[in-house]
Amino acid sequence: MNEAKKQQFLEILNKTLPKKNTTHMDIEKYNAIVKKNKDARKGLDFPNKHWLLKHYDILNVSGKDQLISPIVNNKILYYVPMEQIFDILDQGCPNFLIRGQHWKFLTG
Repeated sequence: MNEAKKQQFLEILNKTLPKKNTTHMDIEKYNAIVKKNKDARKGLDFPNKHWLLKHYDILNVSGKDQLISPIVNNKILYYVPMEQIFDILDQGCPNFLIRGQHWKFLTG
């Protein structure tokens, strides 16, 4: 059941998100940004290096690299690949329901 719910969620998410100039990313783009950021921090030079370092940072959590925004005022903002958003929501509130292009939390 959860896999079908996840697929429905991703379909709705893909339909509703704008296609240009957005920060949403799939797992491939997420991993590519993590790799480029690590390369930039090792001193490798490539186009947009300074922009990348200004907008993204890496935080190692339990041995796994997490993509974050640079820390400001002790706030950590994580980037999450679209494929993992459903799992995070499902863990935090397993009673959320998808209807049409809207999803809402069920209480009780």
